[in-house]
Amino acid sequence: MKFRRWQQAVCVLVLLLGAMRGEARAQHVSFSTPLRTPVFMNPALVGNSDYMRLMFVARSQWLNVKSPYNTVGASYDMRFGPYHNHALGVSFLNDIQGPGTMQAMEAFLAYSYALDVTFDFRMRFGVQVGAAMKSMNYSGLKFPDQVSQSLESGISIAPHAQYPSSFRAAPDFAVGVQGEIAGWDFGAAVHHIAEPVFGAKREQWNVAYRKVTAHVSKSFNVYHKYRFKEPLYIVPQMIFTQQQRDLQLSVGCAVDYRWITASLWLREHLLYESHAAAFSVGYVGNYFDMGYTYDVGFMPEGLMGLNASVHEVYMSFKFHYPRRSMLRPSYSRKNKSVFGKSLNRRKPYQQRRHRR
Repeated sequence: MKFRRWQQAVCVLVLLLGAMRGEARAQHVSFSTPLRTPVFMNPALVGNSDYMRLMFVARSQWLNVKSPYNTVGASYDMRFGPYHNHALGVSFLNDIQGPGTMQAMEAFLAYSYALDVTFDFRMRFGVQVGAAMKSMNYSGLKFPDQVSQSLESGISIAPHAQYPSSFRAAPDFAVGVQGEIAGWDFGAAVHHIAEPVFGAKREQWNVAYRKVTAHVSKSFNVYHKYRFKEPLYIVPQMIFTQQQRDLQLSVGCAVDYRWITASLWLREHLLYESHAAAFSVGYVGNYFDMGYTYDVGFMPEGLMGLNASVHEVYMSFKFHYPRRSMLRPSYSRKNKSVFGKSLNRRKPYQQRRHRR
């Protein structure tokens, strides 16, 4: 088999990392519009595009409090190989609370392999390896003064306090699978497989527990019967996540027409009362995409509004692959017959519809 060495290398790497039990804290961040940031949701989605993608995302929570949560991330992925059925991606994520009080960082390298099971059924398998890091700066913490019970008039911990600042890092990895058939797009991923621990010993509060994500969507072209009309895609989507007893279900619908895309999401926690809604609008171009998402929460006390709102922006730059065939350099009189047979095969990445 032509790619047997690649498969053996990936299997050995997964087995080695599966035996490692590093101690680190690597909280997985969930974005409000996860399908716009696919590399962070499922490693099997690396390379699932017609372009090489360079993506940036920024997320801010609770802007009106003194120590908001801010998250920034970047990723790059591309396909390679004679049939473009291999793909590599890199991603970086930095989650900061307040003025550096808590900081969680992730840096990963992802690989995916695409396999056409039938003419209409494509499967992708992905693995993600890297490092998760977390630092704590206790001098930035504030506690109430026991009089006003307000953090604004609280007391800060001195840098030489009993609890010194800390930093830990350890390996972490994830696996995923994704499939496409007749307009359906589905997949599943598992992050923090080894459940790394951040601390000297395993405690309930310092473990990055294993997180399972399952997603499915169906694309409908309203104008599929009209030959000369611009496609109008209606894409209902559903995402389910599980991390210990936190069961979360997100249901949404996206609309793509010409250069405009918009989506509406409803998010529900199944085991306790917490609801959220998110609205996203964006621009889709030939060379870059960009969009904005507003996320607001609903608690038992009512609408939280700005006190619990989330603002999220993303931008993706697209780089076209070279048009020349990847097989051309291998052509010679000696392998002329092999080259001719290869051209008769359907390339795995012959696109059946436009993907971003």
